[in-house]
Amino acid sequence: MVFNCVPNGKIATVSLSGAVDNDHARELGDELQALLAKPFDAFVFHMTDVLFMSSLAIGLFLIFYKDLISSGKTMQIKGISDQVFDVFQSIKLDTLIPVEK
Repeated sequence: MVFNCVPNGKIATVSLSGAVDNDHARELGDELQALLAKPFDAFVFHMTDVLFMSSLAIGLFLIFYKDLISSGKTMQIKGISDQVFDVFQSIKLDTLIPVEK
């Protein structure tokens, strides 16, 4: 997994790539928690190059989203691989988090 965050004023653009499996879930959780502590108002995720997300990684992503919303911040996904989008659709996560393919 590769995690990269590029700040642009109050917006953070976050790129994820590779397999986000259980071996990388702890790293993902740490990176997401670190983002919460930064002074961004909005987060835009690019996940076109994510080939796989484990259920643990998806759960951490959902917790991050919940924490963002409760603190008045926003998040969207712009660019998502077909494989991950299919999973998001099957668990209705695409109805909670704004997703643009």
